[in-house]
Amino acid sequence: MDIEEYLASMKAWLNRNDRLTLRSVFESMDKENFGELNESNFDKSMLKVGIKLRATERKIIRDVLDPKKIGFIRYRPLIRELQGIPQIEFITREVLKLAELVETRDLTE
Repeated sequence: MDIEEYLASMKAWLNRNDRLTLRSVFESMDKENFGELNESNFDKSMLKVGIKLRATERKIIRDVLDPKKIGFIRYRPLIRELQGIPQIEFITREVLKLAELVETRDLTE
């Protein structure tokens, strides 16, 4: 499963189960309001809304939202992506390379 498939399945699940919002659960666990949670609190937050992450899913999320491997997962980009607001963290490398190439070119030529 890649990040796009995982996000699609998570969006579908959240649309069916809207009693608790992921945002409110994350924010309740984020006492300092930094927009990030340690891995343990991230997992607890997901469990509160009924999502038990498998090891492969946890790795996908960690690779995307904790790229420096410091042990804190930024949840705000995940919430915005799930709301349908594209976030750069979830864009594939190929698309980013193409965007960088386009940025460097004078398109008026």
